[in-house]
Amino acid sequence: MPQDHKRLSIEKKFQAIGRSRSAIRRFNLFDPEMFAELRVLMDQIENDKDIKVVSFDSADPEYFISHYDIVRGEVVPDMPGAAPF
Repeated sequence: MPQDHKRLSIEKKFQAIGRSRSAIRRFNLFDPEMFAELRVLMDQIENDKDIKVVSFDSADPEYFISHYDIVRGEVVPDMPGAAPF
């Protein structure tokens, strides 16, 4: 499974179990780019018929997702997976 995301990655722990890790250590902000990457990641997970369970965690043990970026919430970035929220 490709791992071309800047913030999110998927790692197969076992054949049917994957783990997705948010890799922004300082501040896991749910912004338009995170939304786009999550959509691409979900497509990859859906296309991998072996994965049955996915757990999500953060590279920063203090934060999973801190909050939604209300300032940039209407932005649709020019990147794969981008869509209005």
